[in-house]
Amino acid sequence: MVWSKIVQVFSFGTQWEDDTVRLVDGDNALAMVKRVEGILGDSIRVLESHERLMSSREFNTFSIKHRHLVLKVVEVKQEVRRGQEQNVVTGTPVGRGSDRIARDVALLQRQAEIYHRDLLTASRRAQDHEDQAFMKRHTEGATSTTESIASPT
Repeated sequence: MVWSKIVQVFSFGTQWEDDTVRLVDGDNALAMVKRVEGILGDSIRVLESHERLMSSREFNTFSIKHRHLVLKVVEVKQEVRRGQEQNVVTGTPVGRGSDRIARDVALLQRQAEIYHRDLLTASRRAQDHEDQAFMKRHTEGATSTTESIASPT
């Protein structure tokens, strides 16, 4: 049996919910990190497009969290590559270090998914607020125009 291809299943709880996450190593770990990079890429586009709609505090909070996640992606990616290189150089099967890497990758993916979901919720809320403000201005403008036409001075 090839140890590097074994998939381990770990169950852990978060403050949001209990999840069972499949943890993998090697190329699969890099693929998971690539998915996280995709999630964060989508997130930054949403964040930038809603900057003027969000409060500065909310925007700054999401920006800071995004920077933290991007940094963690780079760190985990380096960790995965170092682990792969070490296994190739030493010719040893995947060991205890890869378990930690797999947990880090799974945790990072979960954090990115939660961040992205929260960002989408905040963006939708900001968009709804802008839409309501626009409709209010539009209907008030139409009402005042109708009133001025109906009652000439």
